[in-house]
Amino acid sequence: MEPLAAAGYVMIAATGVTGVLWGAAGGAIAWVVRLRLVWAALLTAGGFLAQEIFLESVRLGAAAFVGLPPLILALLTAWLATRLLEARSRWWRLAIGLTAFIGGLVVGCLCLLTWRFSLWAPSTIGLAADVCLIPFLFLGPKRIPAKSSEE
Repeated sequence: MEPLAAAGYVMIAATGVTGVLWGAAGGAIAWVVRLRLVWAALLTAGGFLAQEIFLESVRLGAAAFVGLPPLILALLTAWLATRLLEARSRWWRLAIGLTAFIGGLVVGCLCLLTWRFSLWAPSTIGLAADVCLIPFLFLGPKRIPAKSSEE
């Protein structure tokens, strides 16, 4: 493989991984400091795009296409995990945030593993998973069934 092509693949992978890190951290931190999801998403996406454009010199379209779908997937996963854990457990607030951060990282990295098949796969799978997670935002944590103690 040409060195220039290898460098391009490394830049694409770095953009995707950075998006997952920004998303997982944004979702967990936003819940810990009680920031609304809309503001958390805007601040996280804005910070990610600013970092990619100004520090990494990546074009806006490339950064948005490669990094934003995994970012939103990790953000929604971390946000929903914190909401569920706070409603169903008696954990310390920071422990809930750390657990949600790890959960967002795991789901985001699983999404990025699809790069083995195609460069389009993480973006399309991330967007499809985001669409599937959006209805859970409207489902209150009290409506999520708890484990029964009969088992």
